[in-house]
Amino acid sequence: MAVGVAEPYAVELAERTHKAVPGGTPDDGDVLAMLGRALADDLPCTGPIEPGDGRARVLAFVGPTGVGKTTTIAKVAARARILDGASVALVTVDTFRMAAIDQLARYADILECPLEVVKRPDDLPAALERLAGYDLVLVDTTGRNPRAADQVNALARFFPAGWGGEMVLTVACSTRLPDLFATVDAFARLRYDMVCVTKTDETDAPGTAYSVVRRAARPLAWLTDGQRVPEDIEDAEAAVLAARVVGEAAARVRLAG
Repeated sequence: MAVGVAEPYAVELAERTHKAVPGGTPDDGDVLAMLGRALADDLPCTGPIEPGDGRARVLAFVGPTGVGKTTTIAKVAARARILDGASVALVTVDTFRMAAIDQLARYADILECPLEVVKRPDDLPAALERLAGYDLVLVDTTGRNPRAADQVNALARFFPAGWGGEMVLTVACSTRLPDLFATVDAFARLRYDMVCVTKTDETDAPGTAYSVVRRAARPLAWLTDGQRVPEDIEDAEAAVLAARVVGEAAARVRLAG
């Protein structure tokens, strides 16, 4: 299944689908329907991320460089502000790149949100306490090389156990599966709570998102598919993603035939 589904998962899906198909000679539609159900069963999703009830809900976005964390934060913030009427605050601990601070500051100005710039791990708790009255606080972080343990460990110092928020591992769908799996494994030490898959428009392998969720054993929160803020983001839905994977697989079978 060359649509981004890692081989071990593809073999497992094929076996489960074969067992689930009723006796006789099933048509392609039956097989694809069974495959879609098997895919969806393996895709836990968070559902819409709701703002905090009485105290800020804090989400920190972590991941490698270049996956679109800052733009994704802007999309989530804009949707919360515009669609939900929530009060939103932004925080960045990415002081490594001035361009990242400037980019987030522009979004903060547009959305009329406060922005806290945190330079040291010890300063983050105080910043979050100052923003505790907001519905949603989104934290941007420095992109880290998953193959450089010292970089991931440096980021982890901002988020010790019990730091008070949730963590979103953000990865790009256009990345090779071996590199994605290395990222999932390397960032596990940060105890992330959910996954966001970006750049789904840059690949014809929608099964990559499925593979990431299987490897991470964490629910999928969002998929993003472009640069527009806030349009190019969607709450993850298992049935929708499964249908895309099945549709791409069916299209390739037709082309091969």
